[in-house]
Amino acid sequence: IVGHSGFGSTLWLADLYPDTPIINYFEYYYRSKDSDLDFRPDFPVKPLDSLRRWAKDRLVSVGGAPTAVFTIPELTRVGMLESEARQEGIDLAIRYSDTSGWYSNYRIGATTAATKILIDQSTDQVVGAHLLGHEYGELINTLGLAIKVGLTTRQLKSATAASPTVGSDLGSML
Repeated sequence: IVGHSGFGSTLWLADLYPDTPIINYFEYYYRSKDSDLDFRPDFPVKPLDSLRRWAKDRLVSVGGAPTAVFTIPELTRVGMLESEARQEGIDLAIRYSDTSGWYSNYRIGATTAATKILIDQSTDQVVGAHLLGHEYGELINTLGLAIKVGLTTRQLKSATAASPTVGSDLGSML
């Protein structure tokens, strides 16, 4: 079952069809005018509503699951923020890369791309990743899986990927 969550109309489907997979889709971007907030003239947009809209546009990681905002370029995240990892006392290595000049981006004319990957130095495991670039919505899934199953960066670097793709760039990002 595929449905738009909207006002919650698909929330009860799991009770009716407990053994059926359900996919809900929803907007990642909210506009203040001519969209989700002001579609009913009898409920005018207030300043606080605009602030709520702004907050909804910000990328959040839900329960450690990879998330993506499908803008151009894609903005993705999985795992911890740097501040969260530091609060947990994790000995961080931060791998930042401006990937805009890398061939996987150059070949398609992408001019904006960057990655920030947080690695726990004591375990050599990725604890968070923040990516901005073309097709990084796919790459964030690999990093999410690595976090979930506890792969080390050494294991990730040993993977073979088709080239030139963003997947083949992962080893250099780490």
